[in-house]
Amino acid sequence: MKYSLLVVALLFTSLLSAQKKSTAINSKAFKIQGAYFFEGHPVENYMGFNLVNLGFMKVKDRKVIGLDLEGRFIESTVDKNKQQTSPRLPFCVVNKRSLEFSAYKTYGVLGSFKNGLYVGPMLSLGFLREEQEPDVSLLAFPDNKSLLKLGAGVKADYYISLSQKLFFTVGTRLTLLDFGFLQGRVENPTLPILEQKYSGFEFEFVRPQFPLMLGLVFLLGK
Repeated sequence: MKYSLLVVALLFTSLLSAQKKSTAINSKAFKIQGAYFFEGHPVENYMGFNLVNLGFMKVKDRKVIGLDLEGRFIESTVDKNKQQTSPRLPFCVVNKRSLEFSAYKTYGVLGSFKNGLYVGPMLSLGFLREEQEPDVSLLAFPDNKSLLKLGAGVKADYYISLSQKLFFTVGTRLTLLDFGFLQGRVENPTLPILEQKYSGFEFEFVRPQFPLMLGLVFLLGK
């Protein structure tokens, strides 16, 4: 009797293992996302739908390795009145354009790729172009700068199966460390050209950005 029970248990285990293998995902995939994007600073902030992300992924049921290319354009306003209470000062418009390339490796911590949460480390390389256009009454000059930066952080994505090859995804990322090289120029005609230019290194702990990314994942091949 006990041998019969053992045989039944082995058969049941084999069936479960075979079913798991048959439903596991092992495929390459393409991803497209848009995002509701928040960026906050003491005197400058932006909030709105203004981010596009394209990605290529290699999916195994409990692991995702991916490459993303993210682009965004932001027009925000610096309120100089937050820096001093009197006299009242006008606003300064800031335009930012950026491209960021990131690589990540996430692991299933809840559920599977068909309906589950994946979290893991992320590395990024980005280029930012920023142009400040002060109001003429500020008695200030346009300030344009470029920044090349390296980042490291955490990425989280939730996947939901819509069909055999189509998935809905919602996710975010948090950049914990940023290190970059900055070059800029203040267009002050009263200064010599060389004195208008400046450069240096920048370091930031916890980038003040939060993107809520929504999109679709398309599995490629069979």
